[in-house]
Amino acid sequence: MSGILVLTPFINHDGGEIRSMDVAPVEYKLATCGTEEDGAGVVMIWSLHPVVNDVRARRVVEEEEKALLARISMDSQVNAIRWSRCCKYFAVATLDETVEVWECEGRTGGSHDENQEKYTRLHALHGHTDEVWSVDWSWDGGMLASASADERVIVWNARHLPEQLAVLDYSRDGHDGPVK
Repeated sequence: MSGILVLTPFINHDGGEIRSMDVAPVEYKLATCGTEEDGAGVVMIWSLHPVVNDVRARRVVEEEEKALLARISMDSQVNAIRWSRCCKYFAVATLDETVEVWECEGRTGGSHDENQEKYTRLHALHGHTDEVWSVDWSWDGGMLASASADERVIVWNARHLPEQLAVLDYSRDGHDGPVK
């Protein structure tokens, strides 16, 4: 892909906080997460095509093209987000001790004011006893790890959720403090 990098005033949370972001490994998408202005949790999926193409960026600013592919309201503040390697799934770490796994069901064909991609929550994973600060996928997508203020890392079997493969904590020679 050629082009110049342009400023992106359209990537924001409308006055809310962006706590984490992740670029999709095989598609031109950026996921941001955090809070909206009222403090509610939010995940936003953006097209990166306008970021690397000055003409498309001008169209976004002039409202002719939509950079926001999806806006997903969440029950709790979202601390971290990570795409799976195949980009069909993303995982989020939340303030309410939960890890959530979401699936992209594809384009909706929606109008300018609607979500252009549809996402569905597949799993809400419970196992932490304090806010979850980070998540990450293994390179092959077979495992998902989450780290928390509860001083534990949980390794999940991503192919058979909600199965836990391991809980790493102080009793197993793990961490003796919050893990980020």
